[in-house]
Order: sequence, then C-alpha cells, then structure tokens
Amino acid sequence: MDDFNSILHDYLLMLSVEKGLSTNTINSYRVDLMQFETWLQKEGEQLDKIDQLTIHNYKKQLGKQFETTSVARKITALKGFVNYLTECGIISQSLQIIDHSKKPDKLPHVLTVEQINSIINKVPRNTLYGKRDAAILELMYATGIRVSELINLTLDRYFPDEQFIRVIGKGSKERLVPFGRLAKESIECYLQARRATNIKRDHHIFLSNRQSPMTRQSIWKIVKKYSREADIPFEVTPHTIRHTFATHLLENGVDLRAIQEMLGHSDIATTQIYVHLAFKDIEKQYHTLHPRSK
Repeated sequence: MDDFNSILHDYLLMLSVEKGLSTNTINSYRVDLMQFETWLQKEGEQLDKIDQLTIHNYKKQLGKQFETTSVARKITALKGFVNYLTECGIISQSLQIIDHSKKPDKLPHVLTVEQINSIINKVPRNTLYGKRDAAILELMYATGIRVSELINLTLDRYFPDEQFIRVIGKGSKERLVPFGRLAKESIECYLQARRATNIKRDHHIFLSNRQSPMTRQSIWKIVKKYSREADIPFEVTPHTIRHTFATHLLENGVDLRAIQEMLGHSDIATTQIYVHLAFKDIEKQYHTLHPRSK
C-alpha cells in the first residue's frame, strides 16, 4: 500500500483542484486526517484494513477529547477521505460514517394564538401608519407571505371581494393565497385612510413614511417593535410569523399540501417541518380553520 502521506497529498490535491475548497479548509482537513493516521498507528491498524469497527472506535475516542463542533468537522473530513479510499480501491468495503455528534437543527419559534393576537393588538390604529402596521401584521399572519413578497405586493394583485392576493414568489412563480376577514378589514381601513391623505398615488399597497415602497428592514422593525411591546419572551422576526401561520393552520387541521401551496414551497419536503398530511381544497380549509379568518 502507498504511504499514508502520499495518499493524503493526492486526496487534498483533488479537493483543491476538482472541488475548489479553500486553503484554510484543506489545511484543516490535513490536520484532522493526520490525527486519524496517528490514532491508527497507536492502535496498530493499517489504513487498507480499516472497517466499520475502526470508525466506531475512532468516533468514540474523538468524543472523549473534543467538543461537539470539533468532532463534527473531523468526522466530515474523515467521511470524504474514506469515500476517496473506497473509490481508489485502497479499501475494499464501503464504510458508513454518520455524524451523531451534530446537534439537531433548532426548530424555529412559533407564537401562540394569544401571542400573535397580543402583537397585533399593540398597534395603535388612530394614525395612518398605525393602520398600515396593523394591516401588515394582519396580512403576514393571514397569509404567511415572505417579506420580499409583502413589500412588492401591488394593488392590482389584491382582491378584497374574493379575499385573495396574487403573490409573485421565488423564481417569479405565481400563486393565489386567501386571507381572512380581519386582514381584509385592516387593509381596507389603511387604504381608505391613505386615499384621504395627500400621499402620492403608488401601485404598492404598503408605503413608508416617506411615501416610497417599504424595505425589508422597515418590516423587520415593525415586527420587532410590537413583539417587544407585547412582551414576547423570544426574538420575533417576519419569518417567525410565517412559521406561526403554517403551524396554526396545521394544528387546526389544514392539509400539508394546502399549506405548501400557500407558502409557495416548490418542494413538499420544505413544508414537512410542520408534519405529513394530504391535499384538499385550500380556500375552504383556510376560511374554515385559520384562527383569524372569521
């Protein structure tokens, strides 16, 4: 068998030339894999004879010496190297390397119905921009709309009588999303107040205090402001409201594929963070089951 250093050199060269990994990453892999070689020598094992038990024992040893994040990086380095050894025929069996040291993805915070109601109710509706902020929060919770979609929403894509908005989402994909009575009332109240002022005519539904289309930052500030006033015990972002919309629909019995359509997820797997269900009529389910649709 070729010398370990020679094999490692060829592997790292491949990562640099074919994979385009950075110098820092390659140097980190070199350190991690040389550490694996040192351990093999100590255990009296040869590189071409490693098996599943070898991997198991090495992972146990790493867990005793290093923090979780370091173990995860070292296992990642080892996994790629072992795959390379298999492809090159240096080891004869395919080995499975699963990193159990990684922490599971942290699920996003979800507001309760009482919390989202408290946030919305903190908005003073006696001014034009208070009416606007209320309409924004109502629509976000009513539709799960992304911030980018919200700030680009125009009057010609708002259908109050049918209680739908026509959203242009990622990849210029279009979808229809229903909204409930409370969202409609808030938007109509804002638009009526806006028409009664000297604000310039603009096809965007929501305008800033400077009478220009709103920005992502301004929406984030609105959400942050009223969630703090409502004493929510964790940071609330626009995406928190999007997750809350989906979760509350799911908890009330709306099918997963209906939620997928409303969120604009092209892949059902993206929506499966919420759970597994089947498709029914979206509009009927929505107006029956959304907490603020009645």
